[in-house]
Amino acid sequence: MYQFFLNFWPYLASGVVSASIILGALLWLLRRAETKHRNRVKGTETSVPMDAESLPGEESKHVKKKALKSIRIRYTVIRHIATAMVLLFVLLGAAFPLLGTVPATLLSALLAMFGIIIGIVAKPVLENLVAGVMLTLSRSVNVADTVLVNDQYGTIEDITATHLVIKLWDWRRYVVPNAKVLGTDFLNLTLFDAYQWAKVDFWVAPDADLAEVEQEVLGIARTCEKIANSEAPHFWVAELHKDAIQCWVTAWAASPSDAWELKHDLRMKIAKSLKQKNILPHRHHLEISGVH
Repeated sequence: MYQFFLNFWPYLASGVVSASIILGALLWLLRRAETKHRNRVKGTETSVPMDAESLPGEESKHVKKKALKSIRIRYTVIRHIATAMVLLFVLLGAAFPLLGTVPATLLSALLAMFGIIIGIVAKPVLENLVAGVMLTLSRSVNVADTVLVNDQYGTIEDITATHLVIKLWDWRRYVVPNAKVLGTDFLNLTLFDAYQWAKVDFWVAPDADLAEVEQEVLGIARTCEKIANSEAPHFWVAELHKDAIQCWVTAWAASPSDAWELKHDLRMKIAKSLKQKNILPHRHHLEISGVH
């Protein structure tokens, strides 16, 4: 064994030189990726899953600070993992020419023990660590992004090395392992911008005056508080059926939470207006008279 370590040092010295060059280039690339990631988060407007006046104002005040801190922590973890991996490969590379001098029984025992530890104990952790690295480098999710994951709607509150935390619209927390996020289709509603197209569909009877319906609902849409001023609202006829006509009214909102409020406001006002104008939702209208 002494002779093994004596012969090991020359190979290790040459490996350290190569590792220093590789590690330096890798760390430089990670620093550059982190700077781009931080700059993109700084230039993105933050949003909340649902407006709530009773909540403390610091919820939105510190969200970018938390996002930038999360990025710093994740890239620090990635740098540590990269450094450890490079050093491990250097040690293995330096030891490889000398493996023939190690007793076969000892080598087999070490490899078997290492395989058991990785396969049974560390597999879930390593899966989520690798997925966390890929999510970070891809920049597909960031703290404060509004997402829809597994039919759960909310904003990302925290991203760690192994999981992410989503603050749902009702302020519950939904914790998802990184590996599951990476292997699942999900919607990121604020990846590049926060604008949302709010669509509300409703039905009117076939004999309804569509010109009157269009004028009424577009007028309603223009009065909604949460509508964005980037584009005028639109009216569409989506489907024609024998008993009803399906209509859409669409308008832009500045954020997902504004789109939620805008759709609620549109539904309430359209339902009230059509009822007042006696515009029926379908051909068959039932009138239930009270018992006197």
